[in-house]
Amino acid sequence: MITFEDVSKIYETKTGAIHALKNVNVTIDKGEIHGVIGLSGAGKSTLIRCVNLIERPTSGRVLVDDIDLSQKSGKELQNQKQNIGMIFQHFNLLQSRTVFQNIAMPLTLQKKSNKEITERVEELLQFVGLEHHKHHFPEQLSGGQKQRVGIARALASNPSILLCDEATSALDPETTNSILQLIKEINKQYQITVLLITHEMSVIQQICDRVSVMDDGEIVESGSVIDVFSKPQEETTKKFVKSVFQADIPSRVMETVKTQDEHSKVIQIEFIGSSSSEPILSQMVKKFGVDVNVLYGNITEIQQVPFGHLVIQIQGEEQAIEQAIDFVYENDLSLKEVA
Repeated sequence: MITFEDVSKIYETKTGAIHALKNVNVTIDKGEIHGVIGLSGAGKSTLIRCVNLIERPTSGRVLVDDIDLSQKSGKELQNQKQNIGMIFQHFNLLQSRTVFQNIAMPLTLQKKSNKEITERVEELLQFVGLEHHKHHFPEQLSGGQKQRVGIARALASNPSILLCDEATSALDPETTNSILQLIKEINKQYQITVLLITHEMSVIQQICDRVSVMDDGEIVESGSVIDVFSKPQEETTKKFVKSVFQADIPSRVMETVKTQDEHSKVIQIEFIGSSSSEPILSQMVKKFGVDVNVLYGNITEIQQVPFGHLVIQIQGEEQAIEQAIDFVYENDLSLKEVA
């Protein structure tokens, strides 16, 4: 578990103080994949680097399994930091070392025996799918392969926490997907808590359990991914959600809304989970004798949970329309009238 308690970070520069973090409070639960998203300059890189003390907070505390690392020093601090692995956007590999040697580096620094090093590195090479590349140098690898080396190196010391600093930003979409699936498998197989930062909502959508949204050094919104996607509260969050899911009603649909008569209503229904497969519209037609015209729809998946919106026009007698709308509410669906 990782806990940020009133964490602030101030950089003193020639032009004045820069407040990178402002009284951040957030908890990352043990075993979860927690994403932190924000625009460039929001403070997310500083936040993640405070966990392993690459950056030290100006004030506040960062607790890792209830331990404040800033109170440790020397060998005790080094032992605690071995429990935290980190992967980087630009891989940070040693160009003069082979794949095997790069992965072995943390174990070599810990003065493990050759037998222990070989066994662990061979296990990780197999896990990340690079067993046939162990004698290659970084310049002989693709971007995705380099990141797999970085991941294997981060796992070498059997950490319980994995920090991912924009781990897929330098990769193409197909490679990004494969790396995200690998991170998800690491979380599942090794029960490792993952804290990742990104500026891409699609990354959050694919693998995260919970998400925190940063803006100007502050956590402005935090919660489960499905809650944040379905009911974003802050303007920053809404913009990120729109980048992967278009919930706004198109102008052509709004033109239809403006021309409707008193015998119809246009509503927007939100579908989450199993409700997306329920035959709500056909049941409305049968039960209340109304006509239903689908004007616009959009659906996606968040952690294998279907989520979407449907804009429909209900036509019929006024009482039948009201009964149809009540029926939607009775089925625990979120609804709002467009007109």
